[in-house]
Amino acid sequence: MVNGIMHSKESINLEECSRKIIKGMVNRKRELVIPEKLKLLTLLNLLFPSLAEKIVMGKVKEQE
Repeated sequence: MVNGIMHSKESINLEECSRKIIKGMVNRKRELVIPEKLKLLTLLNLLFPSLAEKIVMGKVKEQE
C-alpha cells in the first residue's frame, strides 16, 4: 500500500521503475512503456482504440 492505495501483485516497484526511467533517459528513448507487458496494449491502442479502452477501464474497475 502506498499513500493509502492498494497495488496489485502485478505492480512494478518504485526502484525498478526508476531504473527503467533513468535507463530510458540515458538511451534517449522518446517513449517508455512500464511494465513491458503493456507494450502490446500500445499496439492494440493504435489498431483498435475502443477495445484498448475497454480493457483498461475493465482493469481499473477491478482495482476499485
